[in-house]
Parts: sequence; C-alpha cells; structure tokens
Amino acid sequence: LALEPDTERYYASLGYCYYRMERYTDAEKALSSAIASNPNKAENQYNMALVKLELGKNTEAMQYAGKAVQLKPDSPEYLYTMGLATEKSGNPDAAITFYQKAISLQPAYVLPRINLGKIYDDQKQYSRALEVLLKAYQIDPDSLEVNNNLGNVYLHSELYNDSIVHYKKALTKKPNDTLIRYHLAIAYIETGQKDLAKTTLNEIIKIDPNYWDAYYRLGSLLYADGKKDEAQTVFKTLLEKNPQYEKRDEIRKLIG
Repeated sequence: LALEPDTERYYASLGYCYYRMERYTDAEKALSSAIASNPNKAENQYNMALVKLELGKNTEAMQYAGKAVQLKPDSPEYLYTMGLATEKSGNPDAAITFYQKAISLQPAYVLPRINLGKIYDDQKQYSRALEVLLKAYQIDPDSLEVNNNLGNVYLHSELYNDSIVHYKKALTKKPNDTLIRYHLAIAYIETGQKDLAKTTLNEIIKIDPNYWDAYYRLGSLLYADGKKDEAQTVFKTLLEKNPQYEKRDEIRKLIG
C-alpha cells in the first residue's frame, strides 16, 4: 500500500485480514477503499457485507450483499449472506427466498438450512422446520446448531423424547451451554423425568450462578415433590441474589 496506495487488491486483502482478526472497523475502512477503486468486484462487496453484519449494520449489509448477488447470482454463499442480512433487518419472509435459492444451488449447504429451519420454527410451521433441519442432520449429524435447533423444534412440537436426544447430542459439542441445558431440563420435566431435570438444573446453576430461571424451576420441582425445606432454600437463594426476579410474588406466596 505504501508503494501503490490506489491498488484495489491490496486494500481488499488488508480488509479481509482485518476481518479475520475481528478488527471490523479497520476492515470496513480498507474494504471501502477497495470498493471505491473497483465497485464491480463481487468478492469485495461480499466481504463488506460480512463486516457490516459483525458491526450490526444490517441494512448496509443488505446493500452490499445485494450488490454481490447482482454481480454473481449463482453464488450460494452470497445468497446465504443476503438472506442473513435480510433476516437480521427484520424481514424473515424475504430471507426465506434467499435461503431457498442458496440451497437449490448447493443442496449440501447446511447454514441456510439451519436459518430456514429457525424461521419456520418461529412461525410455528413445525413440519416445515423439521423437514429442513432433518435434511441438515443427514448432511451433518454432529453439528451443534443442527442438533440444538432440532431439539427446539421437537420441544415446541411437544415431541419431548426426540428433543432430549438432540439436546444431549448438542451438549457433547458445547457442554457449558446453559440455554441448551435449560431446554433439556424442560424436556425432562415434560416427560416426568424429575430427577434428571433436577440434576440438569443444578448443573446449570454451577455453570452460571446467575441463571435465575434454573433456580425457579428447581425450587418448583422440589416444592411439588414435597421437599419444601429444600425448595425454600433454593427460592430464598434466588431472591437474595435477585430481589427483583419477575416471579418473586409467586415465590413469596410459596415460601410464606
């Protein structure tokens, strides 16, 4: 750059290096120079879209991803990124189209299948979500995201035993993920496996002593089992740590 300050490819390479180093503001600046020098290079537009997403500038990310897709409409990665930017900008229905196009071009591409499954799950279209995510599972059965999202869809569909299978598999990849563990505890509760639920909730509290809902669920299970002294201890600990907990009035009625 010192020798040839107007050369697009040097700015593009520098921007990508900054992106990989998670120096997103520096990456944004370098890629802006690259794009100013050559606005018709799809890769630079795509990389800028990735940077804008990391900076939370989702609307701008849409613009750059859209330009990348315009320049190279047969790229599954560009279409996926356009879908992601569109979804993060608050338009999941439009994002569906881009995810579907990415999948049609590269059927083994797991990322758009995961995001498509999430959208269908949010829209309570559980059969569609399962169809998409089960295909992703066939492609990558050990994926943390695939198994976690399958667990979520099965949980919302009240297919609790299936959700347990996938949450447990997800936890082999990320044992300290408290949200996955919490959903697993709920599935155990729904299937009547109270001891496993209690164990799981205690594990959550050990990992994150500020996971308030885990205290509440654990105390409620103990109270329902007639272990009122143990329940009181859990509830009192919760209220001491977080006096403003949203269910504090309900807890106070239980513990007197």
